Amino acid sequence: MIPYIVAVLIGYAFGCIQTAYILGKAVRRIDIRQHGTTNAGASNAVIVLGWKYGVIVGVGDYAKGLLPVLIVRALYPELPPLAFAAGVAAILGHIFPAPLGFRGGKGIATLLGVLLGLNFWVGLVALLFLIVVTVLSDFVAIGSIGLYLALPFLAWLLFHYPAVYVALAVGLMLLGVYKHFSNVKKIVNKQEVGLRAVMRPKQ
Repeated sequence: MIPYIVAVLIGYAFGCIQTAYILGKAVRRIDIRQHGTTNAGASNAVIVLGWKYGVIVGVGDYAKGLLPVLIVRALYPELPPLAFAAGVAAILGHIFPAPLGFRGGKGIATLLGVLLGLNFWVGLVALLFLIVVTVLSDFVAIGSIGLYLALPFLAWLLFHYPAVYVALAVGLMLLGVYKHFSNVKKIVNKQEVGLRAVMRPKQ
C-alpha cells in the first residue's frame, strides 16, 4: 500500500506544476485560465502567449508526465504498474491542481510524457499520431480524444496491467473525453480556433 501512495503522491505533485499558469503570470501578469480558451495548457498558451511560450508550456507539461513515471520505475522496478499509477496521478494533478483551486488543463501533453516514460516507442507513436491528426484535422482536440480513447487498450493489450489499472485507464479515458467535449461542440459550431488560424501571421 505504501508504494502505491508514494507513486500517486509523486505523480500528483508533478502534475500540479502548472507551466501555463506560471508563464502567464511571469510574462503577461495574467491568469491564463481567464483568457483564450480558459484552459491552462499548451494549446491555449500558444493562443494567448504565442508560439515560443506555447512550446515551453508543452515541454513542461510533457516533462511532468515523463519524470514521475521514470522516478517511480526506478524506485519500484519490481512493480511496473505503479509507474502507470504515478502517470495517471500526474495527469489528474494537471487537470485538477489543488494549489489552483482544481482548475487546470486537459492533460494531453502530460499523457504523452507518461506514455513515453512507460514505453519509448509507444510514446513516440503517440506523439506522431497527435501531430498527424492535428495537421490533417486542423484541431488538436481530435488527436487528443483519439489518444485518450486508446489508453485502456494500451493498458490491457500492450502493457498487460491488472484489471484495476485497466479500470483506472477507462476512468481517465472518460474524463479526458469529457474534458474535450466543449472543443467538439465548438468544432461542430465552427467556433474552435484551429491550427491554421493560430499559425496565420497577424496583420
